[in-house]
Amino acid sequence: MNGVVDAYLAYLVQADIEKRNKIIMYPSLTMTAIEDGSFTIKGYKKKLKLFECSTVIGAVVRHGHWTLLIVEPESGIILFYNPLMERRSQILAVKRNWCSYMSQRMLAYNEVIQKQWQVETKMHSKQTDGYNCGVHCLLFAERDISGQSVINITNADLTAMRQKIATNLMMFESNQTFFISKL
Repeated sequence: MNGVVDAYLAYLVQADIEKRNKIIMYPSLTMTAIEDGSFTIKGYKKKLKLFECSTVIGAVVRHGHWTLLIVEPESGIILFYNPLMERRSQILAVKRNWCSYMSQRMLAYNEVIQKQWQVETKMHSKQTDGYNCGVHCLLFAERDISGQSVINITNADLTAMRQKIATNLMMFESNQTFFISKL
């Protein structure tokens, strides 16, 4: 499932970049390591300027359960979506570990921009089964990016989203292959 979630988030980010928005995606392995406090910058070269982006988005998977983080560097807001329910301990851990990650960036890359990071949650639909957390997260991401509501998600919405994910990923892969072959 990691590959599907990352690929669809990449598809959403690419579509938003084409609208001239400055959004980046962290792969789920990276965002999970940041979120659980195990990420280390040591050995990484600075590839992106975080504060030049309007949004950083990434999914987190822990014990087979997906959550979503949407970070707004300019405002210092971290939106945290858990399809089941956000617990206070999770919110505190997200803040603590994101701040730790940002401290590592400051030391490693001489970044001097400091923020008072705040973790927020938005009212959203809750998962009612044991298997749609990833689909919920992708639906939250898509709707958040486009400014739509993340409440009142139905089983029909989840089924339609699964179809949309499959269709868009096949088209996205096909287009990528076409453009690469033209180079």
